[in-house]
Amino acid sequence: GDRSVADFGARRAHGPDAALKAARAAFAGGADATSLVLAGMTYGIPVTGTMAHSYVLGHPSEYDAFVAYGRAFPRDAVLLIDTFDTVEGARVAARAARTLTQEGIEVRGVRLDSGDVGDLARRVRDVLDEAGFPDIRILASGGLDEHSIAGLREAPIAGFGVGTPRTTSGDAPALEIVSTRSRLSTTRCGGSRSWNTALRSRVTSWAASSSRLGRFRTRTRTSSRR
Repeated sequence: GDRSVADFGARRAHGPDAALKAARAAFAGGADATSLVLAGMTYGIPVTGTMAHSYVLGHPSEYDAFVAYGRAFPRDAVLLIDTFDTVEGARVAARAARTLTQEGIEVRGVRLDSGDVGDLARRVRDVLDEAGFPDIRILASGGLDEHSIAGLREAPIAGFGVGTPRTTSGDAPALEIVSTRSRLSTTRCGGSRSWNTALRSRVTSWAASSSRLGRFRTRTRTSSRR
């Protein structure tokens, strides 16, 4: 149909090379884009992505995270709204979209990454429509495969990010976990220190160790915008 599918599997793959090859296979099989920047550089695959939960947690509020992300990516901002409460996150996204619209920035979409995606998509669609943003698309991710996507045919979802089930092997089980970051550097999430400053100090101190520098470079080259 007219719904898009993006490869979101890089961080679940069994190593950097597997991630790269999986992105290429996904594109050859019909995926519209990948979140793996290196695959875009290497194979010319369109690159797409959204913010991470850690990005939201690293700001004083969800609203601040959404506005900051929109300003950083003014042409393709997609906001992740399920860090705390998905429906409330949709309301916050609408408020951020009003602020960004005044600056000439258009929010392209919101992403759902957990919960009953079909039901939440309908509730989020209602929130966005009532707020005057019928053109903001809803994207979904979070352990989706061909069977769960088929079950979402009637949901108001414009695109899907598919990762773990497509990139990993069925006979080598993958563990889906959620990691909540409670502190960046010396500042608790929600504090006044900026996310970029706090994260930079953490990355700098971590990369300073020569024994870890090789891994730092590898992860930097294969990082994904998901």
